[in-house]
Amino acid sequence: MPAWIFSCEFSLLGWAARRPDEVSRFAPTLRILALAFAVFLSLAAWALIIAVIVWLIP
Repeated sequence: MPAWIFSCEFSLLGWAARRPDEVSRFAPTLRILALAFAVFLSLAAWALIIAVIVWLIP
């Protein structure tokens, strides 16, 4: 699995965990979007890993 996927995911999670005074007034919306995108990246990465394993088994 490429390292940039996990790097992007953790940077999004780190940004979403910041205090509200460190980000703009759009923080709640952007925080939800960042968390959703990080979860999506995580699920996509695991789906690719499982698909490759299933493809290689037979």
